[in-house]
Amino acid sequence: MPEQTFRLRRLHVVAFAGIAGMALAGCNTTTIDDGSAEAPAGVCSHTYREPVFNISYAVNALTGESLGTIVIQSISINDRLVTDDNNPLISSQNIERVDGHWRCSLPCGLGNEEGRYRVVVDAPGYLPQSLTVQANYRVYEGGCPSYSDQGLHVGLALEAKASN
Repeated sequence: MPEQTFRLRRLHVVAFAGIAGMALAGCNTTTIDDGSAEAPAGVCSHTYREPVFNISYAVNALTGESLGTIVIQSISINDRLVTDDNNPLISSQNIERVDGHWRCSLPCGLGNEEGRYRVVVDAPGYLPQSLTVQANYRVYEGGCPSYSDQGLHVGLALEAKASN
């Protein structure tokens, strides 16, 4: 009888270790940027429900006239210049790379890496404006799966160039 008890306990320990191993193996994090894709069964995923830095609108500083598009001349994230070779803006929205700059159809959003964003923006007929912000998500729901949501939203007032 003691032999059978020992085997039963050993079976429980082996079964527990196997289940725990499968659970840990299933918690590898997979990033799904737009939230539309489903994570493979058994894989834990983290989604970004929106970009971390969002430009909601831009207006003429004098008249309040709304601008539909702005040009982002340069972007730095945590003091790293974003280039074609170093582009962490995978999860951006309404952004298009054109002639070495980014065209932002408003509203637009940049990246999912939290930190300090420095951008230089302008629009045809407007002066360049530099903006530095600390962009973080306000919502993080942890566990398996998890998500980040409610990035920083800003609006811009651009100054028109003087007419000659």
